[in-house]
Amino acid sequence: MSGITRRFALVLLLVATLGVSGCRAEYQPRNPQEMAIQSIRSILELPQDPLVFVENTTMANSPNGDLAVACFKDEAGRKYYVDLISNRVVEIDARSVLENIPDNAPASSEEEIWSKVDKILPQLFPGSVDQLDLLTFEVSGKVDNFFFDWRDMNRMGSSMPPFLQLGYHKSGILFAYYNTLNIGK
Repeated sequence: MSGITRRFALVLLLVATLGVSGCRAEYQPRNPQEMAIQSIRSILELPQDPLVFVENTTMANSPNGDLAVACFKDEAGRKYYVDLISNRVVEIDARSVLENIPDNAPASSEEEIWSKVDKILPQLFPGSVDQLDLLTFEVSGKVDNFFFDWRDMNRMGSSMPPFLQLGYHKSGILFAYYNTLNIGK
């Protein structure tokens, strides 16, 4: 292949990779775990950044404290933990994004953040959001953070009951997600 042809081929590869506008190509999941992450990120309105597999590990905050999960990480440092059996996202640890929120970022009220939560619940539980009414619900706050927590006190694991928890910074950014309600069902 001549030097000009080789350069032309590299330019075509670069255009295909970056797209015509010079932007990065849209992220495409490669396996069921990444597809689950892409789906939950869409529901939670999180960026669809490329993912890197980190490790297989266990989830300490699962009902028995030993749920086998695959951990993936995005460019912002969010960690996604996916149950290896059901391929459901059971945890998102996005505390890393909190350090990038400016001190003067506009603050949302608890009611405004609840409105976001209320909007995503039907997407998290299509056709069965009413099941949350049967759970113990609590709203709490800690410094600049709000936590919305549902626990199934009728299904106690050896460590804790199955639960759903959404943690939002006062700026409206989701930094914590746990959902073990459907594990083992």
